[in-house]
Amino acid sequence: MRFGPTLALAALTFIFAVQTLTAQNTINVPAGQPTIQGAINVANNGDTVMVAPGTYYENINFNGKAITVTSSGGTAQTVIDGGKNGSVVTFATGEGSNSLLSGFTIQNGFAAFYGGGISINSASPTITNNVIQNNTSASGGGGIGISNGGAPLVQSNTVQNNSQLNGLGGIGGGGIGVNVGSPRIIGNTIAHNSWPSGSGGGISLFGAGNSVVSKNVITGNSVQGSTQSQGGGLYILGPNALVTQNLIYSNVTVYTGVGSEVSVYSGQGGPGPALVNNTILATTGGNQATAVYVSGFEANDLFANNVVVGLAGQAAVTCDSSNSQAPPTFASNDIFTPNGAP
Repeated sequence: MRFGPTLALAALTFIFAVQTLTAQNTINVPAGQPTIQGAINVANNGDTVMVAPGTYYENINFNGKAITVTSSGGTAQTVIDGGKNGSVVTFATGEGSNSLLSGFTIQNGFAAFYGGGISINSASPTITNNVIQNNTSASGGGGIGISNGGAPLVQSNTVQNNSQLNGLGGIGGGGIGVNVGSPRIIGNTIAHNSWPSGSGGGISLFGAGNSVVSKNVITGNSVQGSTQSQGGGLYILGPNALVTQNLIYSNVTVYTGVGSEVSVYSGQGGPGPALVNNTILATTGGNQATAVYVSGFEANDLFANNVVVGLAGQAAVTCDSSNSQAPPTFASNDIFTPNGAP
């Protein structure tokens, strides 16, 4: 049987419409499925898991699916509580940007490795508009842990009151810890996280080349351990990270001289981190010596158009010359400290 052009076009349109409807179902929790994980398990790529207000005691895993998991009531009304039974949310099966988590309070997670609240391993999901709080990790990323080459978008979240478990060390990052990856960390509030025996109370970028840290407020975070604890707000070890348009202030490093707000250690080869258009204020007391501490092979680093204010009588920026005598490139910065050397 032969079809005319009009009938054939109508048939193709119908098939496309059926396929579109099939690929974009909404699964309601708890009306359609009693648990969030149950809804994820039956979802197909392109589906939305819509979660009603309530507290859900679960540890969920996206299992590689390109789906949206979101809430109808927002973060204040919709909580996923991990009960200290593992990471609250896991992305570890190659998820991409179409795997989206949005609109939840993520709390009470525990990770023996990375990411007490959200664990991202070799994946690149989208994490937006969540509150990630009161989670712990033994090795890195009390709130969010990113490892093994992941490149997620972490945007417009509040990451607060996350910490390290029992001071065991690890790569650091009370709020967000990156161990080899290239995330985009944009427009978040990262506050009151701690990493007692490591570096990066707010954010730690460990071997995180091509990362972008932009337009975040990083405040009230702390590292309080040994002489190796650096960067109460932000710690960077590795090349290529772009840190731009952030407000970083009132973070704490107990050990004298290693950067209460930002600490940077650069490798010998290739371009180093670039800090551009940031406002960095050392505004708390204690033993803090500098707002920004730079070590390693500083000649690879760029500091441009930043405002940096140190504590009275202390240097605002210190460059450690133990590895290299060549300073970073400084351009058009406003660096100030009352009654002390700039």
